[in-house]
Amino acid sequence: MKSLSTILVGLFAAQLAVAGVLYFNTWNQRSVRPQGSLLTLDASEVDQLLIEGEGESVTLDKKQDTWLIGSTGLPADTSRVDSAIQSFSDMQLGWSVASSDASHQQLEVADDNYQRRVKISSGGDTVGDIFIGTSPGFKRSHVRKEGADEVYSVAINTFDLPPESSDWLDKTLLQVADVSSVRVNDKELLKKDEQWVYDGSDNTDQDKASGLVTAFESLRVTEIFDQGADELDFEKVVLKTGDDEYEFGFASLDNNYLVSRQDIDSIFKISKSSYDKVVAVDLLLPEPEPASDAEPPSDPASATTAPEADDNDEKPQQSPTATEGGVETGTVSTDEATK
Repeated sequence: MKSLSTILVGLFAAQLAVAGVLYFNTWNQRSVRPQGSLLTLDASEVDQLLIEGEGESVTLDKKQDTWLIGSTGLPADTSRVDSAIQSFSDMQLGWSVASSDASHQQLEVADDNYQRRVKISSGGDTVGDIFIGTSPGFKRSHVRKEGADEVYSVAINTFDLPPESSDWLDKTLLQVADVSSVRVNDKELLKKDEQWVYDGSDNTDQDKASGLVTAFESLRVTEIFDQGADELDFEKVVLKTGDDEYEFGFASLDNNYLVSRQDIDSIFKISKSSYDKVVAVDLLLPEPEPASDAEPPSDPASATTAPEADDNDEKPQQSPTATEGGVETGTVSTDEATK
């Protein structure tokens, strides 16, 4: 009996060993060992990104060390573009998590079903074509290289790769530094001897003047305004810095606060707080002192003496109080008494 138990235990252990070997071989066939980086590229040599997804697309082109949004020619946020490219350059692979066509659809990394598709180019050649799909965890996404079957889970977030132009816009593109004057219509805020003078007044509120200039120097747009501008009535503000002049236009439409500049062929949205600051030119002078309620003293030389009342002027006379039956009934005038 004891030898039979020993034999049975041995057989069970052997079965476990065979099962482990079979499982390992199956996993090894289904999974690909780590290959290092997903892409081999030099981030400094990349000069174009094409990002597609959600029915939108945006192309970012590098021109003389400056990133531009291809459809508009407007400057892109260089730090954000460089960060996106670096994320692909640093992307390290682990074990693949899937490789079948069905899994490509399920994880949204198929040729015709994806959350993002990013094409990376250098010198006219495509150096990377990546499908990005569902997220298995915080700031991670499933990715697949075009033409390959293996799907990996890597540290990248689709939120950092938006397919809309406005999300890549350099929000500081309208900022002007070292402002020396601000002109609205025929009035000007001018810096003289380190003091701001508005409309020739020495009583200019220096804090408000500095706040106005700072609002222009730190102005940030939020997005591109892509509606018609025919019905807009822009208030013109001209800024001077050094030998350069910039003509801004400000308007509001249906709770949209808008700004333009003469050297850029686009209209942008800004926040209401920014709008309120840059159109507050009329607040630069102190409010006038409230008028006093007291009457000004009269001029003795021009004062006239009111004529004195004539003693002979007729005045209504009152008769003594009348009584009836010992009861006082009140006073009556002489005219009434004679009636």
